[in-house]
Amino acid sequence: MRVALSVKNKLLLIDRTLTAPSDDNPSFVASSRANNVVISWLYNSVSKEIVISIFFASTAHEIWEDL
Repeated sequence: MRVALSVKNKLLLIDRTLTAPSDDNPSFVASSRANNVVISWLYNSVSKEIVISIFFASTAHEIWEDL
């Protein structure tokens, strides 16, 4: 999974190299979208039983840490 995220330049979202910008930052929308893309990839990479345990996390980093 780390390789796939690295290839898509999204590894920064799970290892906290890139922190989320504030709501008033112009890059907030793009950052939020990228986070949601990674979350969807993580949901689709685990079993349904595991998705239930990570469903309420709000960031890809939180999910990654839980997994």
